Amino acid sequence: MGTGVSRYGRIAAAAVLTAALGLGLSGTAHADPAGGARIFVADNARGTVAEIGADGTATERAGELVGPAGVALGAGRLYIADTAGPRPGIVSTDLTGADRRTVSDEITPYDLAVSGDRLIASDWAKADFGLVTMGLDGADRRTIVSGLEEHEGELVLPAGVTTAGRTVYFTDLYADRILRVGRDGSGLATVVGEGLSSPTGIAAHRGALVVADTAGDRVVRVDPVTGRVDELLTAADGISLPGDVAVHGDRLYVTSHSPDGRSGALVRAGLDGSDPVQIAELGRPNGIAIWSPTPDFPGADLLCAGVLEEVCALAAGSLG
Repeated sequence: MGTGVSRYGRIAAAAVLTAALGLGLSGTAHADPAGGARIFVADNARGTVAEIGADGTATERAGELVGPAGVALGAGRLYIADTAGPRPGIVSTDLTGADRRTVSDEITPYDLAVSGDRLIASDWAKADFGLVTMGLDGADRRTIVSGLEEHEGELVLPAGVTTAGRTVYFTDLYADRILRVGRDGSGLATVVGEGLSSPTGIAAHRGALVVADTAGDRVVRVDPVTGRVDELLTAADGISLPGDVAVHGDRLYVTSHSPDGRSGALVRAGLDGSDPVQIAELGRPNGIAIWSPTPDFPGADLLCAGVLEEVCALAAGSLG
């Protein structure tokens, strides 16, 4: 095991997080989008995915879910990991919540990300757990990482998933660490192997990783090259059991949960953790996805003007 928290600390954290999700971990939410961005949040308490408005209000976009956890955007569609219930799986809708389709009912997904024309999902199936990839229609499903195979003497339980190019970064709840692997399953390696406490949500942003270190009651920034960990938000900022994180523009968003995991709040801060403020009260918010009319990188507003506008809008929808 990693050195971030004791075995009993992990068990306690897992108990709280299980209460929050009904099966797995709690997650993330967003509000007050900038630059025309649209924020989608999975709310486990209400069995919905909602779009969060600038005033923190939630408009249902997808309902009748049992345990929605991770959410991702690709090709103009929402992809939802419905973790709990008798038939867990991945479903997709358009951005209004219509045109609902079953993508996969053969895995128990917790979190997911879109990378090009592929979905990457953490799978909590009882017979096995690991990381899987499939087409956006659920076809050609492959295992990237199997939790039944030890890595550096530890079992792997992928939780949060994010991508940067053809590299997949994921948190390992069992061993308090962050790992990376190629989208094809090659090159499995540890990025951070100690000092974390049940990390869950993770987001890649401009060469860095932002991670919800759940049992540590903090949000950290990680250098994926050196493994350096810097604190951004802590319990002193009012953070409790952060479930997931997201970044858009110059803002960081994180969900903070009550100690019993029964309620949650959305916190917004600067990218350096400055000026944290609660901007919404939520039920049990889980994964988030952000659609933006332009990709989020320096100079995008200039590069995506004029004739490139449609191309950049497509890229933003695919990469969101």
